[in-house]
Amino acid sequence: MRPVILETQGLVAALRQYAERINQNEEFAVSITNRGYDGQLSTEAEGVVFAIIEEAVGNAKKHANPSEVKITLTVKKEHLKPEGTHYLRITSQKYGTKEVEYAAASTSALTVQFDDPASLTVTVAGYRGSGLENKIRIDVKPTPRENEPRRYTSYYGRNRGGLDAEGVQKFGPLAPGEYDITLSIQQDRSRYLPAETVTTVLKAGDNSETLSLPKLYNLTVIVDAGQEGASFRLNSRDSSRGWYGSSHKKATDGRVVFENLVPGDYTLQAWGSVSGQMYVTIPAQTTVRFEPVVFNAQKVRVRDESGTFVKAGLREGDLVVGIDGEEFLNERQMGALFTLAREKKNVTLTVVRGGRRLQVAVDFTDAYNQKVSGIYWERSSR
Repeated sequence: MRPVILETQGLVAALRQYAERINQNEEFAVSITNRGYDGQLSTEAEGVVFAIIEEAVGNAKKHANPSEVKITLTVKKEHLKPEGTHYLRITSQKYGTKEVEYAAASTSALTVQFDDPASLTVTVAGYRGSGLENKIRIDVKPTPRENEPRRYTSYYGRNRGGLDAEGVQKFGPLAPGEYDITLSIQQDRSRYLPAETVTTVLKAGDNSETLSLPKLYNLTVIVDAGQEGASFRLNSRDSSRGWYGSSHKKATDGRVVFENLVPGDYTLQAWGSVSGQMYVTIPAQTTVRFEPVVFNAQKVRVRDESGTFVKAGLREGDLVVGIDGEEFLNERQMGALFTLAREKKNVTLTVVRGGRRLQVAVDFTDAYNQKVSGIYWERSSR
């Protein structure tokens, strides 16, 4: 039966009332965490979600003998469509965390069945005496399914205290299945750079995995006298690493040093007494002089072949170097011309493709609307 509070106060209030009732009458606890939900779903959809959660908690009680069930509401724009996929996560202290997906438009009830739990022991070979003690973090999370949107999950299971003195960390209980184990290196107080990811299939019972320490490098950036005191930021250009933070340093004594970097491509950005950015590849470059790149082009990245800019003639990798006959000279002037072009609406782009120059006429109104244009822009040089 749908509770009255669901109709009058909405899903969050109904779930909290439901949790209070469970906490008063059952031998296990239910906690509700709300991350951004504020009535975005229809009343009917809220009823479906409530019924699914109620059924899932009932199954946890029946099959898992839990001491606590944690329910988290997370909202993403792509999930608010009728055809969108929703994710439900149920945690049992005995059986671990199980995550299931469902289509809100066609699901009125959902059965969640826990299997016998798995445990995982991760060992980092060579950890003791490596100089990286207390600088390594191990993440264990389910392997994303194909085309699955990124979900900001972290450790699964208990014992999250980190590696012990011998480089060993235990996780569990975990629901059996495929997991990614990621070893990350600390860059500053709160940021870690993923260095290695191993995918493994966990079976019920004890499992173990050994990771090797990667070869790490330092990057020394030489700065001119006028650049002393400038702030520098280093970002990995490999988005697949999932590193969305950055490492910050200030230039002193004519240099700035970034430590414990894994091989790959990075963007080095400066601001303060000097501004701009340059690209660095590790380990090919371990000492560089800061020489900012001059951005005087926009590279076309296609995300939808049916977009208006693609239909107008733009292609993946095209370099747009001018608008209405005026060439781009630097980033500031390029930005001003982009703004003017949106006001003018119909413009002609000068495009470099395979060494040849082309003229492409477009309606520039939706230049920054990827869903309409089918493209996004990437600053570039020529």
